[in-house]
Amino acid sequence: MYPVLGPRLRRPRVIVPRFLSMTGPATTSYQTGDLRSMSPLSELPLGAQCRIAEIRGGRQLTHRLRGLGLRVGSEVEMLHRRGNGVVLSVGDTRVALGAGVAEKLFVVPLEGPGVDAAPPDPSGLTA
Repeated sequence: MYPVLGPRLRRPRVIVPRFLSMTGPATTSYQTGDLRSMSPLSELPLGAQCRIAEIRGGRQLTHRLRGLGLRVGSEVEMLHRRGNGVVLSVGDTRVALGAGVAEKLFVVPLEGPGVDAAPPDPSGLTA
């Protein structure tokens, strides 16, 4: 039963903040660069350097990763594999992630085989 307020019955009002609305996918993505070469962080070879392109997780996972220094656009290096988990280097910090979290981080390699560098400027001038 709803409380009686005045001459008629009123329902309690529910206010949903805009950031909690379920209108879009639960991903945060990096919009520039070649996204065709994205792969899960767990498939990255040891010693490879990459940039985080997309986080396929909810708001809590994104917030937790931001606290560890991992956000979309961060450059990371794969240091070790520990079982199914990984150890990354983010700047001067080492971060260990479990297999489930590593599967939800999609990265774009920065250098290495299969990644084309930008062609040199024929004029020799730099902007």
